This record gives sequence, structure tokens and C-alpha cells, in this order.
Amino acid sequence: MMENQIKILKTKSKSKFTDVQVRILNTSYNFKKALVRTIDQLLPYIDTIRKEATDSHGRPNWQKFTTLPLVSFVDPNEMEEIVFKTEKDLPTKATEIRTSKGTLIASITTNEK
Repeated sequence: MMENQIKILKTKSKSKFTDVQVRILNTSYNFKKALVRTIDQLLPYIDTIRKEATDSHGRPNWQKFTTLPLVSFVDPNEMEEIVFKTEKDLPTKATEIRTSKGTLIASITTNEK
């Protein structure tokens, strides 16, 4: 069926990554394992990471950064990222975020099984 096709978003090359509230990396620490979340789980996941941010005294400080774009998905080896500025910009359909070389950074799935 046409409506079940997965949308693929490609990252863009950056010499310096964008300052964002949350940066989701595809790194050697997770063995290049892509983030996999359903559409409904994505924003709560990002929000949880954002609200874990604390200053050097352990106080929550995520409110200081609400002016920044919401999230960026990054492959540091290829120096590529894709940025979502607000909640409204997040994918609403099944989506894969890949680098220009095809490395999967994140897979956002539908809620259906």
C-alpha cells in the first residue's frame, strides 16, 4: 500500500553542529545502532532527555535553552546532521533518517504492528 511507504530524510554535511536542546548521536558507543521509536514515543523520549539537563549544581536548566531548535540527529563520523526546530517539525509518518552515505541514524515507525 502507498500509505505504508517509509519516508527517508537525508542529513546534511556540517563543519560545526547546530546548537540544539537535544542531540541524538549515532556513535560508536551504541555500535552505530539507530534510534527506533514510534511516532507517539518520539516526543516524550526527546522531552525526557531535555529535562534531564542540569547545571553544575544539579539544578534543572533545560528552560534556558528553549530558544534553541528542539533536536538534531547526528552522525559524528560523517559530520552530518538533520535538525527539527519545533515539535511540529517532527515526523508524522514512518520515517528513516539517514546520512548521505546511507547510514541509518533513526527509524521512526508507525504505531501499527
